[in-house]
Amino acid sequence: MRILLISPGPLDVPGGNTSSILRLRDGLKGLGHCVDLCSADRLARRELFEGQYAVVHAFHVRKGGLGALEVARRVGARLVVTLTGTETSLDWQDDSRRADVLRVLESGARVVALRASHLEELRKLSGHALGDAVVIPQTVRVGGQPYDLRGALGVNADEKLVLLPGGLRPVKGQDWAMDALEATVGRGVPWHLVLVGPLLDRTFAGELLERVDGNERAHYAGSLPQESMGSCYRTSDLVLNTSETEGESNAILEAMHVGPVVLARSNPGNRALIRHGSNGLLFSRLPELEQGILELLGDGDLRDKLAAQARLDVELRTKLDQEIRAYLGAYGGASTA
Repeated sequence: MRILLISPGPLDVPGGNTSSILRLRDGLKGLGHCVDLCSADRLARRELFEGQYAVVHAFHVRKGGLGALEVARRVGARLVVTLTGTETSLDWQDDSRRADVLRVLESGARVVALRASHLEELRKLSGHALGDAVVIPQTVRVGGQPYDLRGALGVNADEKLVLLPGGLRPVKGQDWAMDALEATVGRGVPWHLVLVGPLLDRTFAGELLERVDGNERAHYAGSLPQESMGSCYRTSDLVLNTSETEGESNAILEAMHVGPVVLARSNPGNRALIRHGSNGLLFSRLPELEQGILELLGDGDLRDKLAAQARLDVELRTKLDQEIRAYLGAYGGASTA
């Protein structure tokens, strides 16, 4: 089978969607399928012809799905879209974006959700039954390339390091982490905040990095390749997720798999992964974020207990071969756009 995977953003920019697409590509190719990749902004440049692909599969219903819909129609392919997170939050609050999401859904595209609660939310909002939609939880693949994050930033081995991975844009909420860093000066164990990720919103990132530059305990490590992130997780004492909304965070799953304890903002996607007090901690308000950081950094036994349960939870999740075969099942049941 020949498949076109479409990314909502540039494939050379590290991030959750890129990680998922590359993992899926490798798994499909390992089973003998032909897989091409394209970012949504480059679709217009591709030479397309009838019968070129059996399946066109886009990530993000609006950002990837709109272009994928046109491609699928031109080549006579089955259309599949993966629901990634912001479609039912940010997109749904905007009339134009909401119309785009509905256009893709009403085309007959088969929807894949990463968690059942997200699919139910989409059904309620859209008013569409989406009867052939399926839920395919993500598996985990963590890069093993050595990288000395502490050495690159000048953070000593005996200093507490809090890692916040994710592209710099408002929905990711990195400004909350800076607020917490500034508010906890002189309280509890001193700690360093390390931001890792591409600059996705120039205005937001510029304002945030000004604050980082003005704080000796804040660091921006740049946009690191996925292969180096395993080393980053392993050298960290705590991994944060401050996102306003998530579908199913690759970064949280990767951190849970490798071992640092996770402190995550309470949203439906994060609550599906983190059980407060069992395999990590959740927060809703800034004071809870501050308290969670201080509590975890001050109690190594608690960090170890939560991280151990998180590792076990990830080990019990769907395995890679099951994820790939579930997508093949979705491809087989998809209708032509």
